[in-house]
Amino acid sequence: DGDEFVATIPGQAGLTDLAYFITADADTGDTVRVPADGGFPVLVGEVVVSLDFQTAPGWTVQNESLEAGAWARGVPGGAGDDRDEDPPADFDGSGAGFFTDPRGGNTDVDGGPTRLLSPVFDLSAYDDALISYARWFRNDDRDIDRLRIEFSDDGGSTWSLAENVSDTPEGWVVASLRAADIVTINDQFRVRFSATDNPNDSVTEAGLDAFRIIVAGDPVCRADLDGDGELSLFDFLAFQNLFDAGDLGADFDGNGELNIFDFLEFQNEFSAGC
Repeated sequence: DGDEFVATIPGQAGLTDLAYFITADADTGDTVRVPADGGFPVLVGEVVVSLDFQTAPGWTVQNESLEAGAWARGVPGGAGDDRDEDPPADFDGSGAGFFTDPRGGNTDVDGGPTRLLSPVFDLSAYDDALISYARWFRNDDRDIDRLRIEFSDDGGSTWSLAENVSDTPEGWVVASLRAADIVTINDQFRVRFSATDNPNDSVTEAGLDAFRIIVAGDPVCRADLDGDGELSLFDFLAFQNLFDAGDLGADFDGNGELNIFDFLEFQNEFSAGC
């Protein structure tokens, strides 16, 4: 209607990561494409965690051999001072995010790493999840310093590398990663962002904003082991068969072993229904 247009993206499978772009034919005969490269991201699924970091309950910072530039929630210092690698604004327009020391405009990391850790997320009800976030990482020497993003499936006791980001001249970048490609999906999922300038020989600055966890539709009903959409005696029999065969599909308490506690956990989930 006038200058407003509507387009429909056809239905997609859950956790599909797609992008769209727009083209228009100008009077000159040229075709204009927006954006010029790539596309506007679309993540298909249900958003179960969405943080613009106006608040950040449960997020913590750990520093190791750090002289300056610890992660902190706040407003970015803004490009244009002597620390000209820092973002001029947050990503999503809310005004806040996590940055390497946004206070006073000195966002440069010296030493480190400085590590930003999420709280523990319970994803055990889902088969998989997309972890999406906007990240900023600039390093004026373009040297060995990196922003490391890691996932954990044991509450942070061990970590698996998800991304190892070098200097990114384009500024804010939205990343979306399938958690199940990196760790086991369970109730002990956690994310860690680590920024380092070690040796301290460059201006290194990092930012995080728009953190989301997206899942595919309805939660998985683990107690429906025969997959018929109902809970019945046949699910008990399916559980017993898995247990007798030593199949960890019966490991309902998630400790890597099969014992009486798996029976109790299965019974609890069966009783709670789907």
